[in-house]
Amino acid sequence: MEVETPKAGIAKCRLARALAVAFVLMTAALSLLWSHSKLLSQDEMYAFQTDSLPTVAQLMQVQRTWPISLDPPLVHLLSHAGMKAAEHFPQWDRVSRREENAGILRCAQNDKPQEKLAQKDNSFSFYGNSKSVLGVGAFALRIPALLGFLLMQVCLFFFVRRLAGERAAAVAVAFPALTATLYYSVEGRPYGVMLGLYALALLCWQACAQREARRGWALVGLALAIAATINAHYFGILLLVPICAAEKWRTLARWKIDWPVCAAIVAGMASFAATLPYLKTAGEFRKNYYNAGGVGLHDITRAYRSIFVDYTQMPMPAQHLWIAALLIFAAALAWGCWRSGRRLPIGGAEWALLLSLAALPFCGYLLARFVTHAIEVRYVLGAVVAISAMIAIALSPWLRRDGVFVAVMVALGVGVLATGAARIHAEQRKSAARLASLVLPAEARAALLANADGRLYVQDMGVFEEDRIYEPDAEVRARMTLVYSRAQELRWNRHDTMALTAMHMQHFAGVPVISYEELRARPGKHVFVLYHTGWDWTDQAFAADGARVTPLGHALGGDLAVVSF
Repeated sequence: MEVETPKAGIAKCRLARALAVAFVLMTAALSLLWSHSKLLSQDEMYAFQTDSLPTVAQLMQVQRTWPISLDPPLVHLLSHAGMKAAEHFPQWDRVSRREENAGILRCAQNDKPQEKLAQKDNSFSFYGNSKSVLGVGAFALRIPALLGFLLMQVCLFFFVRRLAGERAAAVAVAFPALTATLYYSVEGRPYGVMLGLYALALLCWQACAQREARRGWALVGLALAIAATINAHYFGILLLVPICAAEKWRTLARWKIDWPVCAAIVAGMASFAATLPYLKTAGEFRKNYYNAGGVGLHDITRAYRSIFVDYTQMPMPAQHLWIAALLIFAAALAWGCWRSGRRLPIGGAEWALLLSLAALPFCGYLLARFVTHAIEVRYVLGAVVAISAMIAIALSPWLRRDGVFVAVMVALGVGVLATGAARIHAEQRKSAARLASLVLPAEARAALLANADGRLYVQDMGVFEEDRIYEPDAEVRARMTLVYSRAQELRWNRHDTMALTAMHMQHFAGVPVISYEELRARPGKHVFVLYHTGWDWTDQAFAADGARVTPLGHALGGDLAVVSF
């Protein structure tokens, strides 16, 4: 039997650490390239309008009174800080030629038509900030998400290393970058930050549980991680499920309460009080939220599928195959963890921690079913932290063989690079197609400019936000006006989410907004872009009001029409 020398063991540990660092750097590079190719999503635009406000006081006032991005303020403050930091680097106030040609470089002082359309009675305005350059702002908006994702990978390394060794830890670092959750490293929302905070909380709890002395920083880290998670997103409260389950198991096993750990958990839990003012204001949306009451058991399977792939573009037979594959994967993972767990120093408390976190979609379903009555699958993606750790633990016996370890790491590396390149390429094509669709045909532009009303009305909130930022024609962009109606949205769509968002935007965003009822009372002809989607109720409203609709052709990804009431 060949005996491994100490030098050989040290060399293998160094190789595993080097590979872990390489995967973190690879993730950062792929995320930055993906972010560079990705246009802002609708929810990112809400966050961008909020986070780019001139001062923290104004940002907090918006979140307390007129929120359009319905999250606690922590991530907004991080993005705001990033935008402020960017002001000290004037050389960053440039964007790529493609973006500049697309009309993204839009300081308020250089965009006079927007100023004419902006409401004059706002106390402060999104477009009033001379540093609101989208090239810098989008980068600052997404940096917290990227750092959160990288933090998750780093914490996974140290967490798994204590349980299954350096090689398993390297696998745990690589796996998340292979999954669909990588998307949330380039989405300027709380979810990437939450992934990092979930992993940090697990690592801090583990450090607290494995030693009784000299753990002050671990206790502080546990309290802060819990507090930050709760203040990053309202569903962050679910972090308490795995942490409390693990600590209860540990207490029962020891027949002794670890008061410092319990105090750290309670201190972090108490931070929920800081979210109450914002939760109360966001509760206005809860009454008629767009997906309220739609909670079902399918949300659990949707959450697990969304961790691994973007299933929304798949036909139903392919989705059914993925469900079957996930069931087989879950059974294999359970068997692998059971087999490895007998040989590794993993206690019942650690298994309680991992299994309850892996079951986060079930916990999210219960919270939505009995409390919030609404859920999105991205709210419970923290399960990927536990799944990554469990995969590494299950593979750890085979990873001791050099050939197996090299083969696994090569396969992961090729997989991460291939899927990352495919995602970047798909994003580039999607962005290019969307920007091309925003070029208004000459005849449609002439009809718009000749219209006495002078404005271009859009009712679909997401399209309006995207068009207003990326429309290359400054004159067309300046004429875009958002139309909303709470009554019409409730009547035809059974929710008022977009109307409330528009009403709140009027207070601070400097965006031209008008109610449908006011526009309907105005004589003359009005130019609309109609999208005929589930969000656009204009077709039904025009028919009910007997409006005369004259088509002008296809433009801006929709149908241009002249409407008179």
